[in-house]
Amino acid sequence: LANAGRCWTAITAQCIESRTGMKELLPELVPDHDLFPIYGPGFEMSTRVSHVKDRNDAHYLSDCVEKVLESCACLKSVKS
Repeated sequence: LANAGRCWTAITAQCIESRTGMKELLPELVPDHDLFPIYGPGFEMSTRVSHVKDRNDAHYLSDCVEKVLESCACLKSVKS
């Protein structure tokens, strides 16, 4: 569960950057929130290699990417 959260955070950040041109640096450590304890013991944002079988098929992943990109399209580009 923790690696899925880390992965989705990284993917969403990349989608936002590709749609808006805004590069947001992710923090090194997971911010405090309700599920914070499951990110231990190191609480880093980076994912670790694991031996869990990937059960995501191409159709499911494509659908997820499409939904994330649709959500990102709703974001307004903010220029500093």
